[in-house]
Amino acid sequence: MKRRHFLKSIGIIPLLIAEKSNTSGQTSSVKIGHSGISRLHLFDADKIWSKIKVGDKLTLQRESSTADPYAISINWNGYRLGYMPQNSQRSLAFLIDKGHKLSARVSQLQQSDDPWDKIQIEIYREDKAQIQLPLQYDTHGQRLAA
Repeated sequence: MKRRHFLKSIGIIPLLIAEKSNTSGQTSSVKIGHSGISRLHLFDADKIWSKIKVGDKLTLQRESSTADPYAISINWNGYRLGYMPQNSQRSLAFLIDKGHKLSARVSQLQQSDDPWDKIQIEIYREDKAQIQLPLQYDTHGQRLAA
């Protein structure tokens, strides 16, 4: 498998672009992606909807379990809103597991019957540490023989 295809398959390409775009040496956050919130309808979002504002800080909490080893919950002021969607959680879980500091903010709120459309978020990388790419892993996250 070619490197670019591998990186794209695990969602690292946007992280590389963000890494290259922030070379000033300043400590600032770098936007690395945006997303909706998966399983929003199962948690507290409807109870606290009127309190959530665009720009509010969200916490991303790694929750590996046997059911979903890459799960990352999205929380607002102690309330669970839902989880990162499966198409982006593996690369974010990798970064969190390697000690990188990630944060998120509410970027859009919309009244909708579709829970996926209600809250959009932006994800940021807060640290300046160099990303070590997992080139020794296959597309399923399994370590390849050296």
